Amino acid sequence: MAGSIMDMMEAHFGKDVELVLHDLEADYEKTIIDIRNGEVTGRTVGDGGDNLGLEVVRGTVKNGSKYNYINYTDDGKVLKSSTLFLRDESGRPVYALAINEDVTQMWQFEKYLREKKSVRQRIGCDCAGCEINFWKIASKMHSL
Repeated sequence: MAGSIMDMMEAHFGKDVELVLHDLEADYEKTIIDIRNGEVTGRTVGDGGDNLGLEVVRGTVKNGSKYNYINYTDDGKVLKSSTLFLRDESGRPVYALAINEDVTQMWQFEKYLREKKSVRQRIGCDCAGCEINFWKIASKMHSL
């Protein structure tokens, strides 16, 4: 069943979204049992989890599930991430599902738009149409 869920999510989200399924009962250095679009972070099946997962497994963090947080890769990618910990009947974490969306290009585009707005302000451009379009695009990007 987990494979079918991963297939569906991969088809839905596309190539810029990494999906990772961790078996938290395995050796923590080898928890990844399924990964889609691993090129986002460079991880593969058999790799380990991150610090958040380790803290949840050790019990130093109670819930651990986090949604829509910003994360960075070692090679400079900006990720919008969410992690859900799945627990057994006793409340022990047994699986984790992570979603890591590469939003680097969106952030770069937003930076570009802000720089253009700054230039317009410095030169005294008061074009209302430019201002409206800038904020429409920026708000659309943040809602993704």
